[in-house]
Amino acid sequence: KQWYQRRVRVPLGLVYRIVDMFLSEGPDTLFKVAVSLLKLSRNELISQDFEEMLKYFRVSLPKRFMNKKQGQKLLSTAASVKINPGKLAVWEAQFHQLQDEKRSLQDPVRR
Repeated sequence: KQWYQRRVRVPLGLVYRIVDMFLSEGPDTLFKVAVSLLKLSRNELISQDFEEMLKYFRVSLPKRFMNKKQGQKLLSTAASVKINPGKLAVWEAQFHQLQDEKRSLQDPVRR
């Protein structure tokens, strides 16, 4: 439960640039940055188990982007991410379907 309660520390300049992209391009920016973080960290993450991944996101990832050059690489990768609205709509429908199935399996008293 602690993994979502941690704050990630990155340089303020990088945060400002991401916020600037968010204000100029909209909420898709946050998705693009998240995808970029995964793309840039793929080699490190691919061989780790879940607990190691959580530690990577909490410890190693923020350290990696303290470097201005790496921060710029993150932003340029995020700018190049293409979002297919049709594919996102399909994923959203699948997500809602899974959530509905999960709710239907729950104990009726707990719903």
